[in-house]
Amino acid sequence: MRFTKQEFKWIIFGLAIKFLLFCYLLLIFHLNYSNKQIVNEIFVFSKDYQNYVIPIENLINKGSLYQMIGDYKAYAYKMPSFLFSYGPLYYFFGREIALAGIVIFNLLLDFGIIIFTALLSKEIFNDSTILKLTLILVALNGFISFNNYYALTETPSAFCVVSSLYFFLKGINSNKYFLLLSGFILTWGIFLKPVLGLLIPLFILIGFFVYGKQLKKKFYRSEEHTSELQSPDHL
Repeated sequence: MRFTKQEFKWIIFGLAIKFLLFCYLLLIFHLNYSNKQIVNEIFVFSKDYQNYVIPIENLINKGSLYQMIGDYKAYAYKMPSFLFSYGPLYYFFGREIALAGIVIFNLLLDFGIIIFTALLSKEIFNDSTILKLTLILVALNGFISFNNYYALTETPSAFCVVSSLYFFLKGINSNKYFLLLSGFILTWGIFLKPVLGLLIPLFILIGFFVYGKQLKKKFYRSEEHTSELQSPDHL
C-alpha cells in the first residue's frame, strides 16, 4: 500500500513536530541543568546512564563486561544494549562524542517510530483519518522523546516494538521473509529491554487472528466458486 500525497505530507509534518519537540526539550534541559551535567550541548547525565555505558567502556578498555558496585564487580550488570552504537563511537572518538552520538542515534530512531507508525496504521486500517490522528499522537508524545538525551533504552525499544509488529504483519500478509526480520528486531528489542519478551505471546495471538481471517476469506471464496460451478447456468 502506497501513501497518498496528503498522507506523505502528514508524515513530514509528524517528523517536523518530533524535531521541534526535540529542540524544545533540549532548551528545557539547558535551563534546568548546569553545564557540567550536559555533554556537547545535547547529552544529559542521569543516575542510570552509567549502568548502560560503563560496562561497554570496561569491555573496550579492559576486555571484560562489568559494573563496579562498591568493591564488587557485577558482570553484565546491565545488558550492553548500546554496544553496537556506543561502542564504536567510544572506541574511535572517546566518551564525549560517543555520548552525543547516542542522542543523535535516539533522535533518528524517534523519526523511525513516526515512519513505522504510519506504515503500521496503513497496513492495519488503510484509513487516512486514523493515520493522521495516530501520527499526531505519536509525534506529540514526549515521554519517549524525553529519554533521547540519556543513554537509556526507551526510544530504541519502542522503535523495535513498532517496526517488528509492522514486519510481522507484512510477513503474514505478503512476504514470509519479513517474519525473520520481525523476529530479529523483536529479539534485539528484548536484548534492549527484557520485559518486551512479554510481547511474544501477543504476537502469536495476533498471528493466529490475522491468519485465521485469511483462511476464512479463502474458504468463503472457495464456497462461492463452488456454488457458481453448481448453478444451472454452468450445467
